[in-house]
Amino acid sequence: MISRRITCQPENDRYRRLALYIADAGHKGEKALLSWCAGGWSEDDYELAIKEVELVQATNVRTTKEKTYHLLVSFRPEDEDKLTPEFLRDIELEFARALGLEEHQRHAGVHKNTDNLHLHVAINLIHPERRTRHEPFRDFWIRDKLCRELERRYGLTIDPGRQPDKIATAPDPAKAFEAHSGQESLFSYARKHLESLRPALAQAKSWPEAHRAFGKYGLTLKLHGNGLVVQDLSGRQAIKASALDRDFSKARLEKRFGVFQAPGPDLAALKPEQPIAPPRCKWKPTEENSTTNTWPPGINAGRPWNRSKPRKAAFWRFTAVSGKNIEPR
Repeated sequence: MISRRITCQPENDRYRRLALYIADAGHKGEKALLSWCAGGWSEDDYELAIKEVELVQATNVRTTKEKTYHLLVSFRPEDEDKLTPEFLRDIELEFARALGLEEHQRHAGVHKNTDNLHLHVAINLIHPERRTRHEPFRDFWIRDKLCRELERRYGLTIDPGRQPDKIATAPDPAKAFEAHSGQESLFSYARKHLESLRPALAQAKSWPEAHRAFGKYGLTLKLHGNGLVVQDLSGRQAIKASALDRDFSKARLEKRFGVFQAPGPDLAALKPEQPIAPPRCKWKPTEENSTTNTWPPGINAGRPWNRSKPRKAAFWRFTAVSGKNIEPR
């Protein structure tokens, strides 16, 4: 089962045209298996329910966006025998509830003009009583989650759907650190042990157990602002906990363990099984800079170094960073 929202420009928004297409009035029902309306006062009269929607939409003159939500739900061919009219009506109602449009007027119909049985639903985004427009936020995640639930509930073939739990990519500071130093960042280290951290944290029943799960890998949880950060035991490196995994956020952990509790002194005595190597930037000599200890001959010729001139601090900083033993002028 997959779903999608078919959008249109506000100037092309015509609820009557969509509702008649769903009922297949133009083709005398040759491709529509069944159709119904819900959420209004005239649920037994399809045409009268369309007029009610038009009157309700006309009362809202403030919005400049479309007033109709066109939902399409498509089913696999092998699932058609399981989809009874009652199941299809229940599926339409579940989508309306999940999108927060249960109290809104709707027209629905089931079509069989393609290889896949599909359900069309026209929903009035204007509330029939409040006369306000409701726009579902990030509806694609809501619909995809509901599809997986309905597939399990009715024994339908489970589609892969979207993958919201992808491994998070490293933030820009971590990428810059690894690019410039050639060493593993704290984010990459923690992500490497994420598969072990998740089950350990899932079995934890209190904050001390959660701290021990992180301390096993040389990590600790600390408060930072309104959230949590994951630090190494030295406190020199830190990353946002929710950036590592959404289940590590402060809100979700406090929902499980209560108000945050800082790690106790016993955590300091805990020896991590895999300690983190401290970050360091070490200059590595190459063949070029290890054999060159003076300026090139062409530059040195005729320009002897004045030894009576004191060396400036900038020179020492340059030689300390570059690692070259050069003779300034």
